[in-house]
Amino acid sequence: NLLILRVLTLLVSNLENKPLISKFVNLINRVNQVQNKVLKPINYITDKYNKITSKVEDIYQWLNPFTY
Repeated sequence: NLLILRVLTLLVSNLENKPLISKFVNLINRVNQVQNKVLKPINYITDKYNKITSKVEDIYQWLNPFTY
């Protein structure tokens, strides 16, 4: 939180400095791109895992309805 506050203070104090603002915006965009590239496969795998888990639970409940 302190780092975020320092960065925001730096940006506010340099609002007229277009190159600095531009570099910061580019950095945020790059971080978002990397985050999306990393999270997309993780979300895909998590979704598949949840679907399989749900199916297994359905089958288990069908085989033994008194457990639920």
